[in-house]
Amino acid sequence: MGRTVPTFREILNREKEKWLEFKNSLKENERKTFEKLLEDCELHVSASSQVKSPNPFREMTMSILLEQQKEIDSLRKELDRLKKLVGG
Repeated sequence: MGRTVPTFREILNREKEKWLEFKNSLKENERKTFEKLLEDCELHVSASSQVKSPNPFREMTMSILLEQQKEIDSLRKELDRLKKLVGG
């Protein structure tokens, strides 16, 4: 009969479950960092759902890269501001 197409959020949750053993094998501080990466994936669920891909890892990776680039840009701006403040 009817076929239900899972949402990207559901696909993402399933993908995250696949990484549980990996996460649990990390050291505590690494685990927190890994969890942050997975949280970054959730920030772009809407954009990720627009990409019709059989492999959600691609969208997850792009979301993580996007958030990391935003952080790098923010840190660069702050560094430039501090350099100007100290006259460098």
